[in-house]
Order: sequence, then C-alpha cells, then structure tokens
Amino acid sequence: MTTLELEARLDNLLATAQEETANIDLFAPINVAEREECPICLIPLPIEEEENVFFPCCGKRLCTGCTLRSINDIIKNGTPKLQALVEQKCAFCRLPSMRNNNYTKPLKKQMKKKNPYAFLAMAQRYQDGEGVFQSYTKSLEMYIRSAELGNAEGFSMIGYYYMNGVLVEQDDSKALAFYEVSAKKGSVGAHKYLAKMETFKQVLSI
Repeated sequence: MTTLELEARLDNLLATAQEETANIDLFAPINVAEREECPICLIPLPIEEEENVFFPCCGKRLCTGCTLRSINDIIKNGTPKLQALVEQKCAFCRLPSMRNNNYTKPLKKQMKKKNPYAFLAMAQRYQDGEGVFQSYTKSLEMYIRSAELGNAEGFSMIGYYYMNGVLVEQDDSKALAFYEVSAKKGSVGAHKYLAKMETFKQVLSI
C-alpha cells in the first residue's frame, strides 16, 4: 500500500467514524452494562483494556480475574509460579496458551474470522517486532483494520501514530480527532489522553 493510498484510507476511516459517532456525547458516562461480558464469569469486562486478556486460541477476551484463577489452580497443584505461567491454558477453551509460544499462527486464524482484537494484537507485534519482522507499515495497516471492525483501541493507536509522526505526517488535529472517536467508542485510555491534553492547554494559557 502506497503512502497516498494509506492516507486516503485513513481519511475515509476518520470521516466515516466521525459520522457514526456524531451524536455520541464525549462526556457521557461509559455504559458498562452494554460492554462485552467475560464468557466465564459473565460479568461485564473491565473498562480498562489492560485488565482484559485476549486469547487467540478461541478468540475470546477474559477478565484478569478468571485468567489468574486458572493460573492459581495450576500453582495449587504444586507447580512453581514461573512454570505455571508457561504451562498456562486458556481458561475458556482449555487449549495450551500461546502467550509464551507461537502467537502468530492462531492470531492469523482469528484475523480470517475478522476478530478486531486479533488485528490489534498483530499490530502490536509488528510494531515491536515480536515474533515477526518489525514493520510500522504492517502495524498501521493492522490498526486500521482493527478500527474498521469497530475496535476503539485501534483508533487510539492511529491517533498515537499521527501525534508522533510515525509513518504518517505529524498532525495534532488528526491525532486528536482519532482519539476523540476512540473515546466516544468507549476507550478509557483515549479519554485519559484527551483530558491530559486539555489540562496541558489550560496550563499553557495561564
């Protein structure tokens, strides 16, 4: 994908997302009741994304409580903690965890099923060069696909790329626009970033 094609795709993504979220109040409380449930405890997943764990084996997101409980069950059987992390199985499908092994293959399988969290995880791997060759181009393409599938964090990461001029031309206005869409779609991290930037502007204006 050329730079011009990438920019056009990003502009189209932003315009479509802004139209979809135009009637959403940026300052409205996040509706936890409408959030995806942990498939094990059936409690809405925490609004903080880092408190959820994505398993590519089955494509499910689990809360950290259920994930840690499955690890503790292994430890209770006498397995040392570090070994328990290696031997960890998905608490939902019970398949061996790929978190410490070949993570790429099951991710690609979930990507074929259009799982937005699989694209998000693969984007992070390309960004860091973890298990794949490092590529900001591939990373951004994966973030775009995740966002196109409705993932709020995908929009946040595109905003991050614009804010820091990674692969795309540095553009604060576009960055904030992507962060705003992400926040309206329920990203707590995007809300925090927008609040931080507003505070920064207020301090500079004093």
